[in-house]
Amino acid sequence: MLLAGARRSANGQPIRQIRHTSPGPDSTWLTSDDTISNFVASAPYARGLSTQALTYNSPGADGVWFTADDALQRWTAFAFSTAGDRESTTAFNAPGADSTWLTSDDQRQSRQEYDTAF
Repeated sequence: MLLAGARRSANGQPIRQIRHTSPGPDSTWLTSDDTISNFVASAPYARGLSTQALTYNSPGADGVWFTADDALQRWTAFAFSTAGDRESTTAFNAPGADSTWLTSDDQRQSRQEYDTAF
């Protein structure tokens, strides 16, 4: 697997990371026909930090990656102190009863809290 194709924000922070599983029909990595397994889209915060990461694992019904119908596999929310220390990480692995991702009823997979006193 090759992690490639990272798009970056104006300050150089990754906002999209693409994972490829094969070099595609031309047998050359990092060309347009490489097979994508998933991609992660991040929401930039400050000082190189992200507030959330969305992992997509399918190009959706249209068969084209990076369009509105791509299938969301999970999303992760990150919370930081004013000093920039990570306070918590919460992962969600399914939409809730409303069948809509990124709403308050999403199914929480895990939550980690960090002691920022160290």
